[in-house]
Order: sequence, then structure tokens, then C-alpha cells
Amino acid sequence: MSATTRRLLGVVLAVLALVGGTVAFSSHRATQLKAASVQAQAEVDAELPKVAASLEGLTHEVARAAERGANLEAIGGLLSEITSQADLEPLAKTFEAFETEPFFEPFVKVGPHAFFLGATPLFTTEPALMPKLTTLAATATTAGTATALVAHGGAVWLVGVSRSEKTNPQQQPIVFALAEKLTPARLDGLASKHGAAVLVVPEGKAIDAVGG
Repeated sequence: MSATTRRLLGVVLAVLALVGGTVAFSSHRATQLKAASVQAQAEVDAELPKVAASLEGLTHEVARAAERGANLEAIGGLLSEITSQADLEPLAKTFEAFETEPFFEPFVKVGPHAFFLGATPLFTTEPALMPKLTTLAATATTAGTATALVAHGGAVWLVGVSRSEKTNPQQQPIVFALAEKLTPARLDGLASKHGAAVLVVPEGKAIDAVGG
């Protein structure tokens, strides 16, 4: 074997050794990544029910605020006067006038809201939300309360709906729906509680919706 041939053979063997080492390293790295992925998924699966329960807790906070709104003294006084369909238009205008009343200011500050007589819409500050709120109002009319996380306008909203304890002569309650935007500040508190990053994304939307 000539010196040139020996040198070429040495180069080939060195390249094969390098390729073999690279393949072995890649295989080991892939195994590590797969193990890390499995572990991460297990951690997510363990935390997800707790995070979901905490989010549900936030919607129930909004529902309790909606309960206070539905049972305002001013509303209780109005109900006794609602005896026919003809009374609904003046009632809706009264709820519209609530927007400038000091006693109603805490609810205005929370976010979009709506009033119903039973499941019949009367007034809302956010018409685009009404189809979703009307469905929840129908549930609250019989169940007392209803809650949901609602995607709207590129954001996620905590929605709570509650019925009044008093009813009109036809046994129809006032139902008040209240929506609060799920902000990063809200999620930060939730994330700290669980020691995990939390991201809420409306179905079909990009992952930059809301993060915490």
C-alpha cells in the first residue's frame, strides 16, 4: 500500500469516526429531549386541573359581583311595576340611565354588562357580546348563576351572570351579566399561586392573547 493510499484511508476512517460520533451524539440528544418533553407534559397535565379550577374561581368572583348588581335596591323597586310587555321599553331606558348613577359606578368600572328580564334582553353596553350573554342568562334564570370564559374582541373575558331574588308579578327575575377582561395582572397572581407560567388563548387564535 502506497503512502498516498494510507493517507486517504486514514482520512476516510477519521471522517467515518466523526460521523459515527455525531450520530451517537444526536441520538443521545434526541433521547434527552424526548425524556424532557415527556416530563414537561406530565407536569402540565398535573397542573392543568388546578389552573382550570382557579380560573373558574375567578369567574365565580365576577358572578358574585353580578349577584350584587342584580339585587340592587333600585332594581327591586322597579320589578313590582313590570306587569306587561309595554313596560319593557321604559325599563330598558331606566337601566341605560343607571350608567351615570354613582351607585352603579362599581359595575361600570368592571367591564361590559347587560340586563335581562328572565332571558329577554333589555340593555347592554356591548351588543356584540349579547348572543353569548343571552345563553348564560337563560341558564341563570333557572339555576341562579352562570359563569364562563368568553373570547371576544381579541381578549378573554371572565363572565358572571346572576338573577335577582325578587321577581315581577309574573315571577320573572332581573338577570344581570357582568364581564371582566382577563388581564396579565390577573394571570400573574394565578401563575404565582401555582408556580407555573399560565397562558390563556382563545380557541383558534394566536398564542399572544393573554399571558401570565
